[in-house]
Amino acid sequence: MAVPVSLVIPPFVARSARPARWLVAFSLFDVAGIVGLLVAPDAAPLLWSITLGLGMSVFSLVMTVVTVRAPSPGTAIAFSGSVQGIGYLIAAVGPYLIGVLRHQVSGWSVPLLALLGIALVQTVIGTRITSEPDPGDHPRVRATISADDRRS
Repeated sequence: MAVPVSLVIPPFVARSARPARWLVAFSLFDVAGIVGLLVAPDAAPLLWSITLGLGMSVFSLVMTVVTVRAPSPGTAIAFSGSVQGIGYLIAAVGPYLIGVLRHQVSGWSVPLLALLGIALVQTVIGTRITSEPDPGDHPRVRATISADDRRS
């Protein structure tokens, strides 16, 4: 699910007036899928899997939002490098830690609760990004952009 969404949705995010809102929406897919697996795993496993797959496409949306909201190409490159570094570290260590947790507790409830906590933190961060003003609106950033434009 994440692959087709990652190919189709970013252009819509880029044209959106508030692109960070997409992060919250797709983070809520994660929350809904995990809650579904916790509360009624046998009721609709395919639905929960599809919902989680949609939520997993948030990474490509983060990259789109970083690019769209950055006040300059240099800022986009620097911030993108930081976000990707942290994101790939979590992607490398996270599944291993969830596997260790699942092995320790011999079930899926505790690992799913841990994932739910992570999804909720992701949603809160997306909400904070959404409520922050556009970085290009800050006076110091506008001055930097103007200086960059004069050099071009």
